[in-house]
Amino acid sequence: MKKSVLFLSILLFIITGTMFYFIAQFLYEDKEKDLKEALIEKVKASVYAAQNDINARINQSDDIGLLISVQLLSKTENILSVFVLDKDKNPSAIGKTADLPPLLSLEPSDIVFNALNSRGELLQPAAGGSSVFLSIPLAKENTLFCLISLEKADSAAKKWRFFCFAAALAADIFIILIF
Repeated sequence: MKKSVLFLSILLFIITGTMFYFIAQFLYEDKEKDLKEALIEKVKASVYAAQNDINARINQSDDIGLLISVQLLSKTENILSVFVLDKDKNPSAIGKTADLPPLLSLEPSDIVFNALNSRGELLQPAAGGSSVFLSIPLAKENTLFCLISLEKADSAAKKWRFFCFAAALAADIFIILIF
């Protein structure tokens, strides 16, 4: 009798643990997607707020004003790099320059080519998966590039994942203790 109860307890623990694992994994993936979308939308709002000023500076051929506008935008939280390129891939204004040299050497079929030929906003994943490129067309065939870091969303999602798995384990143990 005790062997069958022990066997059923272990079997119930495995079944409910598996079920809770998949539920927790689903909740984690959903939360991660929501956090990343919210972070991108927050950065987009900052970029669109600065877009009119940047366009005005380009139309006025005000290089110093353009540089100041791009520098201000580059100080936005979660933006790693900001720069403006013309249709020939020549930089007009550069905010943070950490990722600029590799971008300028990209082959024509890569991120820069796609963004320069896009007629609207374009969001493209960057190498590594922890950042994305946002590109927006500007006046006089220029394009604004922003490299957006998703690390804060990733770390918040990992905390959420730990919480989900801890809650699932506690629920699983509670069910076994009641049984």
